[in-house]
Amino acid sequence: MIEADIREYVKNCPTRYDLIVMDIAIGQASPDWITDPLFLNGCRRLLTDAGHIAINLIVENEQGFLTQLAAIRQAFDRQTICVSLSEHRNVIILAFNQLNHVEPKTRQFSQLEDQWQIEFGQFYQQMLKDNPKGSGVI
Repeated sequence: MIEADIREYVKNCPTRYDLIVMDIAIGQASPDWITDPLFLNGCRRLLTDAGHIAINLIVENEQGFLTQLAAIRQAFDRQTICVSLSEHRNVIILAFNQLNHVEPKTRQFSQLEDQWQIEFGQFYQQMLKDNPKGSGVI
């Protein structure tokens, strides 16, 4: 387990990761630095070629979210997918270091839902709604 300020860790880390998950809040808000270009570029540098990052943003308002999303999309060459959570103010942003297009096998959603008790089909439909063609990965 690593205990460190993530901003300093990102600057000095020699390790590369397949997945970075960020769920950072100060009070009830995502800190501004989480979408700072230097920080995001540092995070991308830590990813393997096939790596990706999941960022949980707490959305205060539409304009603030659009600014945050624009910064993430710029840092990751628009290789992003958004997933909003309808009962929360959170939006999960998945950003990919290099994108390998994979079409989901939607017929497998029910099997996965039974196995994991997670509404994968509902999440996929929300992703399609949140990510119109040309807005990122989809």
